[in-house]
Amino acid sequence: MVAVTQLAEKDCESTGKSEPLGIIVLFNLGLRDGELCALRWRDIEFYRGKAYIHIQREMVAHINDTGAAHGFEVLPHCKSETGDRRIQLNDKAIDTFNRIKLINKANSLPTTDDDYIFLRHYDGEIKFCTPRSFDPRLRKYCRQAGMTVIKSPHDIRRTVLTNLYNVGMPLKKIQIFAGHSSLQQTMDYIRISEDDLDMLRYLNTLSFSDNSNIISINRDKVPLNTVEHQNLDKRKAGTP
Repeated sequence: MVAVTQLAEKDCESTGKSEPLGIIVLFNLGLRDGELCALRWRDIEFYRGKAYIHIQREMVAHINDTGAAHGFEVLPHCKSETGDRRIQLNDKAIDTFNRIKLINKANSLPTTDDDYIFLRHYDGEIKFCTPRSFDPRLRKYCRQAGMTVIKSPHDIRRTVLTNLYNVGMPLKKIQIFAGHSSLQQTMDYIRISEDDLDMLRYLNTLSFSDNSNIISINRDKVPLNTVEHQNLDKRKAGTP
């Protein structure tokens, strides 16, 4: 089966447009499609020889009375406070952004720091790309790849987070990478295999653990269940 990213690369070469490369960016950064559309060139930052992308705003759709999207706008902030984050760019992402800039210049699209990374010509004007610029393309690539279930940009995000988990990235780091407000939200995104559900292989390691230093619990700082709370409150109040 041909990989979706390979089809995106071929589409970029044949059309000379940068939108197909947005799919490559999603597979490398796991962004929300609204975050992808809201990226500006100034969001790419360099610190101590490393490249980062600063996720700090998001594109959202206006929903009409029928529940359909009717126009888009870029909010000057992310979905949540934790959504504002910096992600280090891997080599593939750096190469992809460099290619996008070259393609934009070739298509007479501006590439100043304040310009959006994903732009297009529409009705004689330069417009920013919206999620509609990427979702239909991804669906087309899925059909061309022979996939029975057509995927969305949100499915790419789930795939990226699951892949990071499978290669051993700690859940807390995945949460920060994804911009999730809670660890539970991150866990809901990750597809757990049957092997991961087998806890015995972890429990068996306890036989080799150092049990000489038992960690004590500070009950004033650890949440207690309701009954323990009541008993603790009574002892503090001097009641039996």
